[in-house]
Amino acid sequence: MAFLEVQHLKKYFDVGAGVNHAVDDVTFNIEKGHTMGVVGESGCGKSTLGRTIIRLLDATDGHVIMDGEDITNAKGRDLRRLREKMSIVFQDPYSSLNPRICVQDTIREPLQANLEEEIDKLMAASKAAHAYMVMADPYTGDILAVAQRPTFDPNDRSKLKSSVMGNPIVEMAFEPGSIMKPFAISGALDMGLIRPDTIIDCENGLWSYAGKKLRDTHKIGKITVAEVIKESSNIGTAKIAVEIGEPRLKNLLSSFGFGE
Repeated sequence: MAFLEVQHLKKYFDVGAGVNHAVDDVTFNIEKGHTMGVVGESGCGKSTLGRTIIRLLDATDGHVIMDGEDITNAKGRDLRRLREKMSIVFQDPYSSLNPRICVQDTIREPLQANLEEEIDKLMAASKAAHAYMVMADPYTGDILAVAQRPTFDPNDRSKLKSSVMGNPIVEMAFEPGSIMKPFAISGALDMGLIRPDTIIDCENGLWSYAGKKLRDTHKIGKITVAEVIKESSNIGTAKIAVEIGEPRLKNLLSSFGFGE
């Protein structure tokens, strides 16, 4: 059964000189989980159709059936109950696509704004001296947005300092080991082997495994998985990787593009 059925819907307006057939004998069904778009030139009745379906306007004739219930003539309490299942986004010319900006940049702009908001929240919560964030497409690796703190306003060069003019995200080198730690840990989380609050014994900075010694740069005892990432513990990450197992770890890292 269709979620929305529109049957021979009509909406006419008296315009003095006659009758305007804004919506004239429209019929369609929309199944649950489906989306339908109505396309037409300005003034053809698209908005009037939407308003009539959602009962912001009374239909001249026809029926609107939502989830098996005829709502064409619903009023008062019944209409208020039905409207809890409805919503409408009104056309706003000020938020339409800017013809001077390509679609890609139009989409990227709010992504960058969101990332800037998130890094400001991080700085406020952590009181860190520096912070860097990168938003990337997990399927292609494309960089969608980049943010760093401290930063500067290019429109106000009076406060410009050389220390913030660079882009450490692309200029600073990080050892591959530290970069790969979150990938192994995220895989173990996804597999359900650990939780962020799972306790890992980091052996006070020295651990022997398979005849080899592994060290951390500083002594760390028993900490949570979340703290393993925070402390960048070699031992904590290695123990989690052992839980994953070599074949699964190899497949995990390959899924992120390592080795390709």
